[in-house]
Amino acid sequence: MIKNNTKRNKAVSIVLTVLSVLIFVFAVCVFALSVYAKSNGKQAAFFGYSFSLVLTDSMSPEIKVGELVAVKHGSIERAQIGENAVYIAPEGHLLEGQRIIHKIIKKGTDERGTYVITQGVASGAPEDAPVYAEDFVGIGVAHSAFLGAIVGFFSNTLNWVFLTVFLFGIWLAVRQIRKLIAYTKPEQDEGAPPSERSADGENKHENS
Repeated sequence: MIKNNTKRNKAVSIVLTVLSVLIFVFAVCVFALSVYAKSNGKQAAFFGYSFSLVLTDSMSPEIKVGELVAVKHGSIERAQIGENAVYIAPEGHLLEGQRIIHKIIKKGTDERGTYVITQGVASGAPEDAPVYAEDFVGIGVAHSAFLGAIVGFFSNTLNWVFLTVFLFGIWLAVRQIRKLIAYTKPEQDEGAPPSERSADGENKHENS
């Protein structure tokens, strides 16, 4: 029973470790690709999806500040009323050039083409100006506060420095602990396996 519990605990530990590594790699990839894309004046996308951090509370309580939103890229013609549209804030907007996610409340067509009108779900949020195809990114299909916290952490350069120093400190501590354990272990006879050393000890005891 004890052996089964030990095996189960080891399996759970391995699974959690793998998940932690995958989440870490995911966060690093999102951050790195986003930085690379921005440096080239583009938005990073993965198989038709991209990720954005929520900057304001205009969608609270549905989507809160700091959450990571998965955005499915698509044409504005396919957008439907009630979906959460993601678009680039136009010139003159407080968040000019940044992504905004708001709920679609109207959809129409004029001489400029198809447009959607969006609005935050927070109490008192006003209607936004019409959003046209050139500023439309896609539809928000999922959001996560946990992943948002991780990506937000790695978006700060100082946090990278802190993490590097922290991991180096852990590595150094583990190294010193191993040395201490090796130093405090009782010395054993060199060149002979444990069974032979035990037999030699018994023979010495009988001869005495």
